[in-house]
Amino acid sequence: MKGRNLLAVVILAIIPLAVLNAEVTVRLHQPPPGQLKMEHLWSAELNNTDQTTYTVCLYGWVLKEGKEVFHAYSNDFELPPGKMTIKAKDIKSVRDVWHASGYKAFTTRTGKIPEGAYVACIKVLRAGTREELGKNCIRVTVSHPGPPRLIAPKDRDTLTEKYPLFTWTPPMPKPAKLTYELRIVQILKGQTPEEAMLSKPAFYEKKGIKRPSFKYPPSARAFEEGKEYAWQVTAFSGRTLLGKSAIWWFQMAVPSTPGVLPGGEKEIYFADAGEVPGSVYRHKAGIDTKIYTKPSGRIYSFLFAPWDPDKLYFVNANEHKIFLKDLSPGAPPATIVHTHSTYVRDIAIPDDGLIYFSEATGAGGDGKIYRLESGGTVTLYYTVKLSSVDGFWGGDFAFDPNGTLYLSTGNRVGASIYKVDVGADVVTKIYTASGECIEGMTFSNDTLMYYADWRKKIYCLNLADNSRTIVYDKASRTWLSDIGLKPRETSVNPHGVHNWIMVWGVGGTMLDNIDDTTGLTSYGSVDSAPFGGYLGFRHGSSHAIPITTGPHLITHYRWLYKHDSIPGWNEFTLPVNVHYVKEIGGFLPTFPSYNLGPHVINSKRLYEFRPHDPPQPSSPGDTAYWPTSGFLGDIYSGFLSTAGEHLAPGRYQIKLEIYDSLGTQKMPGPATFRFIVPTGEDGGGTILTRDPLPNDTVGGAFVFALHIDNRPCSAYVAAPLIGSTAASDTCGFLRFDPADTSPVHIAYHASHPNGFARFHFKIVRGIFPVDSSSVLHPYVFRTSAGVYTGDGSGNYEHDFLRATLLGPCAEAALSENLYVYAKATRGWGQRISSYDASFVRAFALSEMEE
Repeated sequence: MKGRNLLAVVILAIIPLAVLNAEVTVRLHQPPPGQLKMEHLWSAELNNTDQTTYTVCLYGWVLKEGKEVFHAYSNDFELPPGKMTIKAKDIKSVRDVWHASGYKAFTTRTGKIPEGAYVACIKVLRAGTREELGKNCIRVTVSHPGPPRLIAPKDRDTLTEKYPLFTWTPPMPKPAKLTYELRIVQILKGQTPEEAMLSKPAFYEKKGIKRPSFKYPPSARAFEEGKEYAWQVTAFSGRTLLGKSAIWWFQMAVPSTPGVLPGGEKEIYFADAGEVPGSVYRHKAGIDTKIYTKPSGRIYSFLFAPWDPDKLYFVNANEHKIFLKDLSPGAPPATIVHTHSTYVRDIAIPDDGLIYFSEATGAGGDGKIYRLESGGTVTLYYTVKLSSVDGFWGGDFAFDPNGTLYLSTGNRVGASIYKVDVGADVVTKIYTASGECIEGMTFSNDTLMYYADWRKKIYCLNLADNSRTIVYDKASRTWLSDIGLKPRETSVNPHGVHNWIMVWGVGGTMLDNIDDTTGLTSYGSVDSAPFGGYLGFRHGSSHAIPITTGPHLITHYRWLYKHDSIPGWNEFTLPVNVHYVKEIGGFLPTFPSYNLGPHVINSKRLYEFRPHDPPQPSSPGDTAYWPTSGFLGDIYSGFLSTAGEHLAPGRYQIKLEIYDSLGTQKMPGPATFRFIVPTGEDGGGTILTRDPLPNDTVGGAFVFALHIDNRPCSAYVAAPLIGSTAASDTCGFLRFDPADTSPVHIAYHASHPNGFARFHFKIVRGIFPVDSSSVLHPYVFRTSAGVYTGDGSGNYEHDFLRATLLGPCAEAALSENLYVYAKATRGWGQRISSYDASFVRAFALSEMEE
C-alpha cells in the first residue's frame, strides 16, 4: 500500500494548483438548424468546478474560414460553484460589439447573417483581469430558407374552375413550425399585379395554412368572370417571416362567344415593328397588354416555344441575332441563342422542335431558310428562288400543323401566300391580298391562318375557301409585323390523350422523393441520403409510344449524366434487355431476351422504346407476346454503375432525351409528347402527376438532380484514459488507483467524408450494456450525441465515473463497440452496407498492483 499512499500525497499536493487555475467547463447550446444570431452566443451551460464564486463576463465571437467576423462582451455577473444555465434573457447588456466589413450592414438590413459555415465560440472571463476560466466552440451552418415558389395556377393563366387549387413549393431547407399565408387581390384597371397586391383589404386571405396547397372554398367570395386576380404566398416559421413568393396573376374565363376568334382562341399575340423599343402584346377581350419589352431595338418576329409557353424567341430584322427570353417571374434578361452571318428576318419552330430562320433581301436575290440543329450547327433547309415568288421575298415563312412550309411575299403591296413542297421543290401560289401586305403568318389549325397587313389589321384567312375575317383593327398601330399564338396545353391527338413520357425515378425511389435541389433522398428512418452502387433508372410512356408512322416519330431515348463541377455530358452505355414470351406448339414457353440498346444512331448511344410487339416466330400458329405483368422484373430503362465508373462524389444532373429513328431529338410539344412528373400517391394509392416546372426541362430534355457518393465510412475507438494512463499494455488492462477519483475518458471517431452516415456506440461490461453509454444518432457531424460531446467533425468524447463502468464489480472487462452506418442507397429503401465501418476495442478496469 505504500505506492498508493505516495500517490495520494502527490494528488493532495497538486490540488492547490487546480484551485489557482480554477476551471469552468462550458457547453455552448446548438442554435436552431440553419440559424445563428447574437443571442445564440449567450445560451450555454456553465459548470464552476471550484468552490469560489467568481465575477465573470462572457466573450462571444464568430469565425468564418478561420477569420473573425463578429465579437462582443456581455455584462458582468456572479458565477457561483456548480452548474448554471445561461440564456440570452439573462444577459442585461452587451458591449464592445464589432462586425467585420459588410456584416453589420447585412445584419441590420436582414436581421440575419450571410449563409455559410461558421464556428461560434464563447469564453468565460474573470471580470477585471479578463483571465480565461473556460471556453467552448461549436460549428454552425447558416442557411436561409428560400421563399415559396408558386406552381399553379400558372402565371397569366385563364381559369374556368370556380374553386381553383393553389399550389406552391415549401421553403428549402424546410424549417420547423412552417405555415403559409395566401393572399389574393383583384387587379383593377390600370394596376400592375404588384400594385394590386399592396391594396387593402385583400379579395381573399387565409392564414395558418400548414400544407403547400389550398383549395379555394365554395364559402369564400366568388371570382368574377373576366376579372384578373393576383396571388402571393408568404411563409412563416412560427412567427418568423421566411419570405414571400413572386406575385402571379390569373384571369377568370368568360364563357366563350362564337366567332370572337375563328380558331377558337381566347387571345392572340402580336408585335408592332414601328415601336422602339419593341414589345410583344397580348390582345384579349378587347385589351392590349404588353407581355415583354425589349431593352432596345425593334421586334419584327417572335414565337412561343411549343414545349414551354413562357419561352419567347424573337428577332429584329435588322440584327444578326436570335434571342430567347424566359417570361417566368424573376427570370434573367434575354439571352442570344444564335448569331448569324447576316440579318435574320423571321423564325419558326415546327414539330421537330428545332428553330428555323430566314435571310432575305427582298428583290435583291434568292432567300434562304436555315435549320438550327440541336448541337448548334446550322443546316440550309430550303432556298427560296425569287422566280417562284413573283420576284420578291421579305423572309416571311411559317409551317402548318403538318409541317408543310408556307411563304408570303411580306411587306410588299399585293402580297401573296405560297405553299411549298420542299422535297419536290414545287411552289404554288394559293392566295393574293389585293392592295395589302401579308406579314407574320401563324396557323391555328390545318386551314385557318392569322396574318397582319403590315399596318393596323390582323386577319384570319380560311385556306379552304380563301375567305377572311378581320379580328383586330386599331388605328394607333404602325407596322404590325408578326402574329403569334401560345401552344395549347390541353391539345389532344385523334386518339385521345396527348402522348406523355414520365421519369418515374431510381430503383424504388419515386422522383418526388428525390430533393430537386440537393439530389438526396430519405427512406425509413434515414434522411439526407445519397445514391450509390449500381443504379437502375425508370421511365414510362403512354401506350401509343413508340410512334413509328406519321410525321412525328418517337422511337428512341437517351440517358446522360453530368457532375455539377465537371463540364460535359456522358451517355449511359450499359445494356438494357427485356424479356418476352415465346410459345411454340408442342413445347413449353420460353422467355427470350430483347435488347433495347444502346444502339449507335447518328453518333449517339440510343435505346429503343419497347416495341408494341416482340419478334414473331416464323411458323404459323406459333406466337410471341410481352408478359401481361412485370413478373420478369424488366422495369428499368437505363443503368449506371456509379461505383464501377468511379464517379466523383457530388451532385449530378441526370437527363432524358427523346429521339426518332434517325437520331434526331424530338422536342415536347402539342404534336409530339409532353413530359409529366410524379408527385406521390393519394390516400387510395393513386400516383398523381404534374406538368414540369421551368427548371425540369432544358433544351427539350427532362433533367433532375441526383447526389452520388460511394465513399466509405470510417470508425475508430481511441484507447480509454485515466489521466494520462492509456489502456496500452499488452494484456489490455487499464489499471487504476482506488484513491484516484479521476474519470475514465472515452473517445471515438465516427465519420463519412460528407457526413452521409449515422452511428451507434455502446460500452458493454461482460454481456450487459453500461448505463448511459449507448447512443444511436442519425448524424455523424454533431456537437453532441447522448452523453458525448462532439466537435462537429465526427469526434466524440465523454468522461465516465469509474463506478459507472464497473457497476457492481470491483474489476471488469469491457468493450467499446462503434458501428458507422452508411446512408447511401441504390434506391430500394436499403443502405449499401458494404460502405459501413466498425471498430471494437476491449479493455479491463483493474486495480493497480502494489
